[in-house]
Amino acid sequence: MARVLKARYFPRCDILNAKIGNNPSYIWRSLVKPKDEIVDGFRWRVGDGESIKVWDDWWIPNTRKLLPVQQDNEIRDNLRVSSLIDRDNGWWDIPKLRALFFANDQTEIMKIPLRNPPTNDIVVWSEADNGIYSVKTAYRSLWQNEHPSVDEDNSESQRLKSYWRKIWRLPVQPKVKIFLWRISRDILPVGTNVESRIEEAPSDCPFCGLPETQLHCLRDCDWTRRLWQPCSDNGIFKQGEGFSGRDWFLNSFESHSNENLQRFCAILWFIWKERCNHMFNNKKLEAEEIIPKALDWLSDYLQAQGTVSANMNHPSNPQGWRPPPSGSFKMNSDAGVLRLNGIGLGCVLRDWNENFLGAVAGKESGTCRPVEAEARALVAGLREANRRGWSALIVESDCMKLIQMLDKGEEDRTELEIWCKEIRELASINEAFSGKKVEWAFVPRKSNAVAHCLAHLDGSWDQICIWTDSPPYSIRSLLEAEKAQFV
Repeated sequence: MARVLKARYFPRCDILNAKIGNNPSYIWRSLVKPKDEIVDGFRWRVGDGESIKVWDDWWIPNTRKLLPVQQDNEIRDNLRVSSLIDRDNGWWDIPKLRALFFANDQTEIMKIPLRNPPTNDIVVWSEADNGIYSVKTAYRSLWQNEHPSVDEDNSESQRLKSYWRKIWRLPVQPKVKIFLWRISRDILPVGTNVESRIEEAPSDCPFCGLPETQLHCLRDCDWTRRLWQPCSDNGIFKQGEGFSGRDWFLNSFESHSNENLQRFCAILWFIWKERCNHMFNNKKLEAEEIIPKALDWLSDYLQAQGTVSANMNHPSNPQGWRPPPSGSFKMNSDAGVLRLNGIGLGCVLRDWNENFLGAVAGKESGTCRPVEAEARALVAGLREANRRGWSALIVESDCMKLIQMLDKGEEDRTELEIWCKEIRELASINEAFSGKKVEWAFVPRKSNAVAHCLAHLDGSWDQICIWTDSPPYSIRSLLEAEKAQFV
């Protein structure tokens, strides 16, 4: 189908520049209609700059279609980004930037990483964190454009998102997740919901004959009340009293721990399953049998999935930072957004005897994505490690996305890919010293406390600083506390 559409409607260009044409088909009209809005979501990632027009294209990452401000009216309209790059040193031509742009734009441009030798310019989809276009992110972008009045940042919207995220992560069968999602949307096909759509449909409860709402079906029917009676001490009848079944479910959902939440959801699923079994097959279990059957079913499912514990949280190291194996060095890295504007970077290196070897910290102006700031901190730390000859490195960070990209090579089209390439090059240099591969490890914030402290020393340094003989005063107590636990 794609080849047919290209041959007919845009044989000599790409789809981004295609026109609707004469006598278009319904499929082609449907594809072209949102094209202009989708095109607005693409920007350039600077490589050699040959394909990017300075004043017409979107190429500064942290500005949404905010083009640079031209100060010289005699500059030609077709000025390319390549003319702003000094080919001799492979970096931005600072005098040209100062002549053409205001200070804030200069700062944003100089944060754009460049490769030497340069690569080709590529198009990046701005609506996805990894810069890769997908139907999902395009649909979300179009929906937000169509509903600008919907505030997705309000507390109720964020609360529902957190519920749904929790639902999708539960280790239960997919059909149970969909069932729970229906409850949270108040669209479970109970009697009153069905009657609102089909006038002659029965709305009575199949057990007691009263009007069947979600709350009645899952909690207030005499049959389900007998079922929940052993749990009455947990406030099962008080939570959400006077509200709808949806509100009761969300309040109960919020109050349970992860392990109890799985049991609660399994019981709800069995209530609904037995309700349908009774309604359509005229079979009925005693209420007292439901909870044991639901818990047995949950246990069997978790065992089949290889889930040892119902707790979904990965346990963190209770002792925090741990020293590397004998003969190895460990580098912890972190970055953060500072209150006084800018990005804080911090790295600390220690050996297998918990001895301090060096630290790198400082502040860079401007802003960027947190994961890019983490990558920049890692670059600064690896450069110092290579300069000092500290090899056999284990690198720890509390940024999971960055570690996954470095460890598993996940695809990314944004500027983060350039930083990751530089990190891998520095790592390969480090590996050449000892013949041992650099290890990448994700750790929780608790195990990365010293680097975190270095990265968030707001306003302490205006440039990157390096310590080798003794650590900065601000982290000495943390280093001593972490070392003391192994004495």
